[in-house]
Amino acid sequence: MDETKYYHASTNPLLTIAAGVPGNEAQLKLYRPGYEHYLNETPVIDGQDAQRKRAVTLDMFSELAQTLKKQNWAKASDDMKFNLDRTTLAIDDMTSARYTMVRWKSGLVSQIHAHDEAYQLEALISGKILSSVFHRTDPFKNTVRYVRTDIVTEGVYTNFYHTPADGKMLIHSAVTLLPSTTLHFVSDVDTAKLMSSPFNLELFDDKVRLTKKDVVRISEEHAARLQIGDVVLVKSNNVPELGMHYIIIEGEPVTKPHGLRPQTITIPAGTNQLLLDPEYRKDPLVLLKLNEPAARTFLKFHNIERKVDRIILPE
Repeated sequence: MDETKYYHASTNPLLTIAAGVPGNEAQLKLYRPGYEHYLNETPVIDGQDAQRKRAVTLDMFSELAQTLKKQNWAKASDDMKFNLDRTTLAIDDMTSARYTMVRWKSGLVSQIHAHDEAYQLEALISGKILSSVFHRTDPFKNTVRYVRTDIVTEGVYTNFYHTPADGKMLIHSAVTLLPSTTLHFVSDVDTAKLMSSPFNLELFDDKVRLTKKDVVRISEEHAARLQIGDVVLVKSNNVPELGMHYIIIEGEPVTKPHGLRPQTITIPAGTNQLLLDPEYRKDPLVLLKLNEPAARTFLKFHNIERKVDRIILPE
């Protein structure tokens, strides 16, 4: 007998939304009916058969994202009245689990913040965003360091699950590069657990000053032959959104928008003095491969483990 429990979409959602969203900003408390069945068919992840229930939730979430993608009202633009608006599509009274859609103007920054919900999904319906994930190195000082940064143009970009026993926490931020629409699902919301206090971001370049002795300039052809775990400091006009950044090789070359490129993890750089050198400043592409000692220092700083066949990121 299937004893799976499901969420129940509220019949009085505006009251539940108002209770959970402080302030008087009406554009953050919008509600649009017609999507309640998605939540009613979403299982409660209560510890039993959690993997299957997560898969069902992801399928339901993805189906809703595809539905919204076809609807004109869900599109964002820089002509919107407000910088962003948030529309709840369905919400459970008991747990506050919900499906929410957010429309953003371009150039908006979602500051570094943390979530402690059991399950969180985020997808980009339209637009383009820069999504970053962090790990905390000092819980007392709220110090964080980058795990990775990705340019997102479509699809699910956050799929985070944890149990109360594992102590994990999602710490992330985002920047909208174009007017963008995102879809969010969170389960078992407890606003008391949301981390709103400021995080202190530590950058590698603020702690370690690389010199020309630590790097060697390589060509695009050489870059295609890099090994898993190699670290390269990059400046590229092809991805101005990333500015100065590091890449860590994590897999074999694949076809990307700008040609055959290795699979990489991107971590933003600080104000790197090497790339400000007159030798590199005017070049559209600069690739500086860190030597082995410098690469080890970089990976250790970010708590990244290098194996022969894979990269293990901090949780």
